[in-house]
Amino acid sequence: MPSTFVCGPTDNAKPSEPRSSFVTAAVRTVRDLVYATRDGYDLALDLHLPPEASRPSPLVVYFHGGAFQVGTRTDHEEARAAQLAARGIAVATVSYRLLSIAPFPAALDDARTAVAWLREHGAEHGVATERIGSMGASAGGYLAAMLGLGNPREGLARAVDVAVPWYAVLDGRLHGSGTALERRLYPIDASTGMFAEPYDAGNPAHLAIDPLENVSAGAAEFLVVTGDRDRVVSAEESRRFHDVLVLAGARSSMLVVGGAGHEDEAFQDGPILDFIASLFRSRLG
Repeated sequence: MPSTFVCGPTDNAKPSEPRSSFVTAAVRTVRDLVYATRDGYDLALDLHLPPEASRPSPLVVYFHGGAFQVGTRTDHEEARAAQLAARGIAVATVSYRLLSIAPFPAALDDARTAVAWLREHGAEHGVATERIGSMGASAGGYLAAMLGLGNPREGLARAVDVAVPWYAVLDGRLHGSGTALERRLYPIDASTGMFAEPYDAGNPAHLAIDPLENVSAGAAEFLVVTGDRDRVVSAEESRRFHDVLVLAGARSSMLVVGGAGHEDEAFQDGPILDFIASLFRSRLG
């Protein structure tokens, strides 16, 4: 059955207090694991590992946001990757080529290459590689979603088994009709991979980079996360994407964080991370 979970505003903390509830268990981090070299750049990931475990830990790849223009794999790592690792989930925070280095689909190619590298080498670091999850914020959420979809038109299978995109561009048509700010931050253009007008539903290159157009019954299980006050990427995109997944016969749930905007600290609250970690443990363990 399709599920939608709505969390109310998390405003109980005093203004001077952090909204995130951090778990303090010792997390081990392995830095600078090079998974590929492209355009003269070593592409690397950092692996955040749970405290010593008796069996391989479930593995999730995490992608940072920044509209494919800015950001690094260390963004929010203490509040997200390390917190999931403290909850028993190994998290690989992944660098990918930004638009200043290479046009789309370079970033998506890098995301797929990172997953393939982890499937081959993850066991060396004590993580389970038979089933892998993906997670990301904003532009990184787009990458996480595409890994869970593949490209059915081209026979490209999904790369992960569970995908948790946070406030991501998931519907090219709907996003192209957004506000001036949305269109400036996320233009739709297959030559760059960023979602510039006009969106052309007859253009195979546009369809190939539109998550909604790549939904199929063979998609990964999704937990679609959004905030109902997001003014950069409308929560309606997440709702429509979730509905289409369910109609296609895929397994999807949706988590709406009340009062949260784009890149809101509310997404890092302890109960939300507990919920996400529980999903990954139950599906990947």
